[in-house]
Amino acid sequence: MAEYQTTFNYLLSHKVMPDMIFRDLDLFYNTIMVNPDNMQIFMKNCVKIADDIASQIPEIEPASVKGFDTLEGFNMRPFGDTVEKGVISILIPNCEEQCDSLMVIVPFVREKLRYFTCELSSDLTTGELFYIIGEWTPEGDGFKHSNFGKADTSSIESFPNQVIKMIYG
Repeated sequence: MAEYQTTFNYLLSHKVMPDMIFRDLDLFYNTIMVNPDNMQIFMKNCVKIADDIASQIPEIEPASVKGFDTLEGFNMRPFGDTVEKGVISILIPNCEEQCDSLMVIVPFVREKLRYFTCELSSDLTTGELFYIIGEWTPEGDGFKHSNFGKADTSSIESFPNQVIKMIYG
């Protein structure tokens, strides 16, 4: 078995997706976010781009290791009371229990633009593994990544609801 320095879902959720979202916000919010089919196409395009990158760099796990290359669709769910105070949650498929990114979340409205990841971290003193909230915000021609406290992963609804509280109060 090959030893990869970067997993496919890390490349997808930490590099390709934020780059694709922040590259053209008008396209993302006016065309992609308004239609679930377009969001599926967007995600499949992100997988294709990540796989193209991985195929050129042997240290990056390819899409086929986790079955991304045969994936039919992504599990996406809306959360929130209204569109104005809601988010879409996208589960990262084919992940084991302790993977480096479980899900990503994007607010429905551009005015609250941020991109969130539920990402694996560890306590350097105890070795305890836990998930944290990664927040991505536009900055210049790219984006800025910041980490926050522990992510609530007690249920499929917990992390999206935690992010909604962060965004909307």
